[in-house]
Parts: sequence; structure tokens; C-alpha cells
Amino acid sequence: MDAASGFTARTAHIVAVTSALAFSAFDVLLYVLGQRTDGAFGPAAGLALSLVADIALLWLIRSPRTVAAIALAVSVARAIGELVAPGTLTPVHPLTRIVVPTCAIVIIWVIVTVRPVREALSFTVAFALLGAHPWQPSALATPTGIAATLVPAALAYSVRARVQLLASLRARVAAVEREQHLLAEQAVAAERRRLATEMHDVVTHHVTEMVLHAGALKLTSESTPVRTAAEQIRAAGEKALGELRELIGVLHGDGRRNPEPAPRRTETSDPVEEIGDLVRVARESGGTVTLELRGARRPMTTAIARTAVRVVQESLSNARKHAPGASVHVRIDYGGQATTVSVRDSGGDDRHGNPALAGSGSGLGLVGLRRRVELIGGEFSAGESVSGGWQVTASLPDFGAPARPGGDA
Repeated sequence: MDAASGFTARTAHIVAVTSALAFSAFDVLLYVLGQRTDGAFGPAAGLALSLVADIALLWLIRSPRTVAAIALAVSVARAIGELVAPGTLTPVHPLTRIVVPTCAIVIIWVIVTVRPVREALSFTVAFALLGAHPWQPSALATPTGIAATLVPAALAYSVRARVQLLASLRARVAAVEREQHLLAEQAVAAERRRLATEMHDVVTHHVTEMVLHAGALKLTSESTPVRTAAEQIRAAGEKALGELRELIGVLHGDGRRNPEPAPRRTETSDPVEEIGDLVRVARESGGTVTLELRGARRPMTTAIARTAVRVVQESLSNARKHAPGASVHVRIDYGGQATTVSVRDSGGDDRHGNPALAGSGSGLGLVGLRRRVELIGGEFSAGESVSGGWQVTASLPDFGAPARPGGDA
């Protein structure tokens, strides 16, 4: 039985078994009270037909069409017997002349409830015609037979319509809730874009000032170390501005042409060179940073290569903030199915590091890295290493590419 009935499967089966027992007991009681046949098939022929329909109720939930067909066959057999040889398949002195089995009430209810409308209507009309006793109408048999078949059908149709209406209303409510959820998400996304744009404008302004001042310092200073540091600041600022423009373009997604087209997923790149630049800058800033390559070096997709660079970049920044002066070891391990990028610092007595630097970030760097790694199907972990320092590890999926020999740097 489907959801339109309003019953669970277990409840429906209990009702079917109870109905079969109840109608069987009722027909046996009628037989005991004198409702017997008188013909070649014996006095219990009518009872046997009734019990066939009653016992068929046990399969009403599994196959309602078959049970309805059996009840119709019993009704037709009774009608034919009454026309050809009265008393053979119907009682000699019946209480009523209804040839439809008493259990037809339950059968009609279930047929109307669970079967398609056209099929249910066909069975209902057939039962009503047989119940009306048209071959020998009477003031008692005709209205009684019609009422015994059409009343349960009408009630079942009303219950079915109500259940369908409630289901339709629930579906509409669910659709409205989904629409409101989508609208809320769109509003949140629009607000994030607006805030990102404002943040971009503010950060771009200040970074641009830093780049200009660094460029001016490079031109005016007579000290070589100062000019070198100014050039590093200027280059880092220009790179930050470029990445900000790229991220804002992706965030808006408004179809505007970017200064450089976004790479396709099938394009590959090698992150080692960019990671090497990060290591070099960290060394020139006074840090002790080493880079180790293990396995056969090979390119990877642009998205994965960019993620590897971001893992190293964020880890080096965290090491400067929280463990200044500690040595940092960057390792890229080219495995068979994945490329593992790990950054481990040696730690120190004070893990909090420089309070000014430690408090300068948003505190969401590792959270963002985890999301970024998991978004491309990788695994991410961050925590204290066995040696007492801090270690960040990202296992990135590998799609295979021509190999090149690795080494230490």
C-alpha cells in the first residue's frame, strides 16, 4: 500500500488479516443461522464461495487487483447461479438478494485508495452493477447493493483526495522553504561580494602605497641592502595586487574578461619553482628554511599546484609569526597516487612568538587551507610533530604527468 492510504505497511497487513478473520467468521455465522444452499453442490456451496473471497483478503495489500478480480468472479458466479438454478450458489431463503460478497466493502476501499483512478472506477462500477441486482430488481436489494458498493468508494475517494491535497500542500511548503533558503544564500553571497570588494579597495590602496614607497626607497637609497629589501617589498606588493585582482574577478563571476584567462583543468604546472621562490625569500628574511624533494618530480594540474603553493606559503607565514627563529623544513614527496606537501618547524621555548605578528592574521588560515585541500579531494592535517615543533601536511591527488628527477634544495 502506498503513502496515500495513510497506513504503514505493518498496520495495513494487520488490517488485512483482521478483516479476513472477521468476514470469515461473519459468513460462518450466517451459515449457522440458516443461510444455506440447496443444490447439487451441497448446503455449504454459498459459504465456500464467500470464504474464497474472505481468505483472499490476506493478499489484499500485496495484490489488490487480483483480490478484487476474485471477489468479482464470486459475484458473477452467484449471479449466474441465481439466474440458472436459484438456491444452488445462493441461500434458498436469503436475508438479502445481494450477490456481492460482504468483504467487497474492504476491497473497494483499498482499490480506490491505492490503485489508479481509472482502474479503481472500473472495479467500483462492476461491483455496483452486480450489487444493484438488475436482472431481478427489488425495493430492498437494489438500493442496498448500490449503497454497499458506492458508499465505501465515495468515502475512500474523499480520503484519497484529502491525503493528496495534504501532500501537495507539504510539497508547496517545502518548495517555498527551498526558495527562501536559496534567496538567503544569494543574499549572503551578495553581501560577501560587497564586503570583499570593499576589502579589496582598502587593501589595494594601502598595498599600492607600500609598493610606491618601496619603489621610491629603492631609487633614492644609497645602501645596497636597503635597495634589495625595497625591491623585495615592491615585488611582493605587486604580486599581492595581482592575486587580489584575480580573486575578486573569480568572486564576482560576472563574465568580465580577466587580465589573464583562467587555466583549464587539464593544464599542468610545476609548483616547485614557485615554492622555491618562497623558500628563498624566507631565507633572505633571516630564516633557516630548507626544501627537500622526494620521488620523481612531475607537473600537476594548475589547481593542485596552486594549492601546494598556498600550503607552503601559509605555513611559512605561520612559522614566522608563531616560531620566529625556528628552522623550517619543507618537503614535497611525489608518491604513486598522491603528492604530499609537508612543512615542519623546529619549534622553540615560546610557541606564541611575536605577539604583534601572531595577532596580525584572521586566525582562519589553517581552516581555509583545509577547505581548499579537501575541495580538490585531498587530505589535510596540522598539529604538533613528534619532535615538538609544528607540522602541516597536505596529501594532494595525483593525475600523473611526465616525471623529472627530484633532489634536495
